[in-house]
Amino acid sequence: KTVTALCQGQTWLESYDKLVIATGATPFVPQVEGIRLPGVFTMRTPDDAIALRAYVQDRHCRSAVVVGAGFAGLCAALEAKEKGAKVLLIEKMGRPDCTSAYSSGWIAATKTRYQDKDDDDSKELYFKEMMEVSGGRSDPALIRAYAEIAGESVDWLGDHGMTYKIWKQHAPERMRCHIVPAVNGLTGGAHMVKVMLEALEKAGVPVRYNTKAVELVTDEI
Repeated sequence: KTVTALCQGQTWLESYDKLVIATGATPFVPQVEGIRLPGVFTMRTPDDAIALRAYVQDRHCRSAVVVGAGFAGLCAALEAKEKGAKVLLIEKMGRPDCTSAYSSGWIAATKTRYQDKDDDDSKELYFKEMMEVSGGRSDPALIRAYAEIAGESVDWLGDHGMTYKIWKQHAPERMRCHIVPAVNGLTGGAHMVKVMLEALEKAGVPVRYNTKAVELVTDEI
């Protein structure tokens, strides 16, 4: 059995016994009134975050509503609060039932304060090795963005109570794996969500569960 792969304009054949389709997630966009209005953003890629930050800075936004209490939503709500906005986080379920809560809680990153300061690792080396691991088939722009920002993201989470164990990854062998330990029966990912919820509570960000977005309204200033 073979499958035709396509990346960066190149195609090749890969053989397989079992084929798993795991193309990654896309933000769920509710079909509500106002979803295409200015000031409404989805959050998944580095470009999404850059566009959102630019809009907030240019418009000097004073308030924000975050729809969805996934891990990205939790972080976005806390970041917006720290930037001075009045924030409301809403979630249609009765809890933050996100995929991150079921994960093991591993974050691969370099140049964090948790690593050995004498390590000769670098963001550039991280980028090159990750491209090598993928056989050059990963999206270079995405891998570059991740290599650049992962370290400071790990530190930012640490500033809000996240704890890690450092583990040497196997290929390549470098101390990049930041593992959030399982606590009190929670997976590492579920513990990450718990830490962020505690940080939001401490910051005074209200979280409304069982609350759906039914219409989005923006007023031009």
